[in-house]
Amino acid sequence: MENNNTVSNSYEVGYGKPPKHTQFKPGYSGNKKGRPKGSTNLFTAVEKLQNERVRIVHNGKQKSIPVPEAILRKTGMDALNGNAKAQKTMLDYFEKNERLKEEIAQRVEGLRQDDRTLLEETIKEYTEGPLNDTTK
Repeated sequence: MENNNTVSNSYEVGYGKPPKHTQFKPGYSGNKKGRPKGSTNLFTAVEKLQNERVRIVHNGKQKSIPVPEAILRKTGMDALNGNAKAQKTMLDYFEKNERLKEEIAQRVEGLRQDDRTLLEETIKEYTEGPLNDTTK
């Protein structure tokens, strides 16, 4: 007599492999309600906040600036007012900014050297003929 709980010899039931009769049918999900429309994940919320603008008063004039800039300004003011944690944060930002500027300058210089090399090769090829010319 055959056991009704066994589906076939080719399918092994185990971790991550539920019995065929308990699996979701094609076209149906186990999460019927799913994520509500309009709900956001953390990445989307951060993107939205990053693009938001806030009004500040700077030198007696109102202006609208992005939230990251406002946070940086506030941290800078806190640093100037003696907040040690804000001072460390700002000094770290300044150091990182300098490193990035140096890295970009090195990349630009490398590109310029590549451009010079390419130009020299092109001029040489134009004046002396193709580099791969095997007819000589």
